[in-house]
Amino acid sequence: MENNNHLEINEISLLVADHIHAMLAYWDKNQICRFANKAYMEWFGMTREDMVDKITMKELLGPLYELNLPYITEVLKGKEQQFERSIRTPSGDVKDSIANYHPHILNGEVKGFFVHVADITFQKEREREIRRIDEILDKTNEVARIGTWEVDLIKNRVTWSRITREIHEVGPDYEPELDTAINFFKQGRSRDIIRTAIANAISEGTTYDVEVELVTGKGNVIWARSIGQAEFEDGVCKRLYGFFQDIDEVKRSREHIKTLNEELRSLFDAAYVSIIGTDKNGLITHFNKGAEILLQYTAKEMIGIATPALIHVKEEVEKRGEELSDIYGKTIEGFDVFVEQVKHDEHDAHEWTYIRKDGSTFPVQLVITAIKDMDGTIKGFLGIATDISVLKKAEEETISLLDITKDQNERLKNFAHIVSHNLRSHSGNIDMLLDLYIEETPEVRDNEFVTLLKTSVNNLKETIANLNEVVLMNTSVADKAISINLSDAIDNAVNSVSQIAKDAEITISNEVAKNITILGLPAYIDSILLNFVTNGIKYRSLNRLAKIVFKAVQTPQYIILDIADNGVGIDMDRNRSKLFGMYKTFHGNEDARGIGLFITKNQVESMGGRIEVESELNKGTTFKVYLKYQEK
Repeated sequence: MENNNHLEINEISLLVADHIHAMLAYWDKNQICRFANKAYMEWFGMTREDMVDKITMKELLGPLYELNLPYITEVLKGKEQQFERSIRTPSGDVKDSIANYHPHILNGEVKGFFVHVADITFQKEREREIRRIDEILDKTNEVARIGTWEVDLIKNRVTWSRITREIHEVGPDYEPELDTAINFFKQGRSRDIIRTAIANAISEGTTYDVEVELVTGKGNVIWARSIGQAEFEDGVCKRLYGFFQDIDEVKRSREHIKTLNEELRSLFDAAYVSIIGTDKNGLITHFNKGAEILLQYTAKEMIGIATPALIHVKEEVEKRGEELSDIYGKTIEGFDVFVEQVKHDEHDAHEWTYIRKDGSTFPVQLVITAIKDMDGTIKGFLGIATDISVLKKAEEETISLLDITKDQNERLKNFAHIVSHNLRSHSGNIDMLLDLYIEETPEVRDNEFVTLLKTSVNNLKETIANLNEVVLMNTSVADKAISINLSDAIDNAVNSVSQIAKDAEITISNEVAKNITILGLPAYIDSILLNFVTNGIKYRSLNRLAKIVFKAVQTPQYIILDIADNGVGIDMDRNRSKLFGMYKTFHGNEDARGIGLFITKNQVESMGGRIEVESELNKGTTFKVYLKYQEK
């Protein structure tokens, strides 16, 4: 009876084991299978007769045996083992499993070990799916710059995700603290907003979504979006959690766009610029403040009601239509007169006459552009018109002034011709009379005064000849410049005033090298040098031996002529700005006319040069005259 019960129990045990989905088996210390349930045999595609008391673990596992051998070795030493393994079934499917080896110890000796292998394929697939979703979320959060955060109010612990740390610009090992995390919010408005939001969340469970400024770990100020909500247990807030999103670029872009919109709005509402928008058929869609002011119509009177034809002179539109018809070889009329060029991607800027509501008119410069969609299709047009009444008036005044100037120039030229001709005649007469006088009285030929008079007459004739050349000139001074020996020109100027210099007891030294030449007009150079010499004589000091010294240096662009005297000098602090002005005098001399330096400066500049001056009262003056020269 006991044997039958024992048999019955074994059969029941086997029946139970066969209904368990996990693999169950027993292997003795020689690794021979002594028991295996149905699941074991199904996984390996074998029968009980093939396995029990016959097969070894090595034969059963094949290539997997070497992988499992370390665990088998340890369990036969009496140590429990657990590990995961992927097993390919006879059908070709791969199943994930978790294996447990339990040693069978009897009287201190390991007799074998029990095997329990559970199918965890479903769990593994779920884990892989969760990991995949987590990776997708992580990538999404990284792209969107969204990080998570959590505050455990029970443990007083703050947790940040990787992206949250990156947003705050702290290291990957940074651990935020509950008491100091608030300091990342910019002091003032942002910190007040987040404090209020957190307090309401903890006390009332209010979810918040705010935009605040953060001061990062690197000291940068950025905009972030903070979303948070509370978790309660038994009416007490236990946890806060939510998201941080880096919106700095978006926020600043919004601010930039807002600023641009405000600027565009300011431009659109410019008081003295008319901006009128139309659809592609010419119906007005926009009418800015400037248009209202300039044209006296309100936007309500024009938008959706009128076309630009209302504010244009009919005859001007028809005339322009004829011009465009000739250009494009087809009839262009109506609204197309304004936009035909724009339709051909050509610039259209034209002067028109606008008609105000009261019938008065004014000239404008109108620029028309096309309004296109993303595909480049024209959806409408924009006309920007500027009132050019003032410019037109100035243009008329300029034309009138030019006419007057031209007439005056002609008169001046005629006057110069007469003066030049008469002076030439008189100087010729003087020269002839002087020659006759010398011929009649030969004894005066070597007289000093006669010699000086002869030299002065010759210089006067040369000056008149040069003046005549200037009068007859039709091109610019620079184009008529010739090569002039500077040292010789200085000698001629000094000789012209030699008697005056002798009477004034002033020494004039010409230290300019004989090989230095300049480009200029002889008449101008003669005038310039004479003016500086006579000024040096006129404004000499009576308290010391007076002198004038000419020197010159060559630079890559200029010959710089230095004309230095030791005269009374000029107060440069008071007179620098008016030194070369017309009718400006500085010493109170009765014969001073205040025009010499003005003429000299203009003559030098007309030849492409310039003048600089250094002076000190009671010490003297040095003029630096920059003159062009011909490079060899």
